[in-house]
Amino acid sequence: MTKIEKARKSAEQIATKFSVSRSAVVWAGNNDFIVVNKGKKILIKNWRLLKMGYSERKEKARQEAVDLIYEAAQENLSYGEMAIIHNYIYNLGKRYGLITEFKENALI
Repeated sequence: MTKIEKARKSAEQIATKFSVSRSAVVWAGNNDFIVVNKGKKILIKNWRLLKMGYSERKEKARQEAVDLIYEAAQENLSYGEMAIIHNYIYNLGKRYGLITEFKENALI
């Protein structure tokens, strides 16, 4: 299945979820879509994550935090860049209840 076909399939799923016509859903690249509903534009970032269940998103957040720390250790980062990464990981942990686990594993 090509990228365009995947985008069309996702657009159909979004149209069904938001109860709008298929023509009201516009692909904005990658997994991002714009839905026009009653004259309002709604940006949907990363549709693939929305389709996942909570436990799948939690596991993905856990893996993303580990990957970010690993990549940050390989780079020569400023304190400001490290603070941005720390804040992002902290917010992931807060969203998915992983703060304690991240602290135990020295990710934050």
